[in-house]
Amino acid sequence: MPLAVQRPLHVTDDDPTMTALSAIQRQTDAHLRQHVDSRLLFRENQPRLQLRLQPLNLLGALWLQFALAVDLLKRFVKCAECGAPFEVSRGRRTGKRPDAKFYSARCRVGHYRGRIEQAQRLRSSGLSPKQIASKLNACVSVINGWLGASPTKPRRRRH
Repeated sequence: MPLAVQRPLHVTDDDPTMTALSAIQRQTDAHLRQHVDSRLLFRENQPRLQLRLQPLNLLGALWLQFALAVDLLKRFVKCAECGAPFEVSRGRRTGKRPDAKFYSARCRVGHYRGRIEQAQRLRSSGLSPKQIASKLNACVSVINGWLGASPTKPRRRRH
């Protein structure tokens, strides 16, 4: 089969990806054998047995979590504000959209406030709102709002 057709269909043994995956497999398997126990346990109060993987310690829990992330092809990104990695998926536990950029609402708000402060610093250095908008990849009307240069609607107070 031509290489162009073969590549998308299967990873061959001479592919560097295979070497890396083999190393990951060997290391993970060794740690899972040492720190994780497999057991057949009753499922809740039902007369049904279920296979369970039980970490023996914190290190086992971390290796099991890593193995599950590899198995489920989980995707992680770094927060644009704090740099912390977080999982992006539609899973119930993470709830992060695939296009999420921030770890938490606190990070999102901090990033927003940082952009406002940066716009104010750039204005004090003599740049025009149009130049600031270009630098911060924002609309001129948004920059004017941040700088207080355009009339804004009064905010409603919550009671």
